[in-house]
Amino acid sequence: MLGWNKSSNAQQLALTFQQARSNGIPFERLDSTYRSAVHTDSTKVVSKSALDQQKLQQAYQHLIQALGQYLVKNNFKWGKKVR
Repeated sequence: MLGWNKSSNAQQLALTFQQARSNGIPFERLDSTYRSAVHTDSTKVVSKSALDQQKLQQAYQHLIQALGQYLVKNNFKWGKKVR
């Protein structure tokens, strides 16, 4: 799914890749339009410094932990083991 903020309504939207494509946003174009959060080539990442990269990694870890806590709190169960 693709997500972005629609500032005119201040609501967040998410589209499936099929919906994005039908709206003229092919996912193949995203890599050339937006820099990556992670990449093997450090010139292609969004972070400007090692400190920025560290902050991004910490924020991502917090996001994943918060998602896990939310799922546990709301009794979400995976249908099978995922890793």
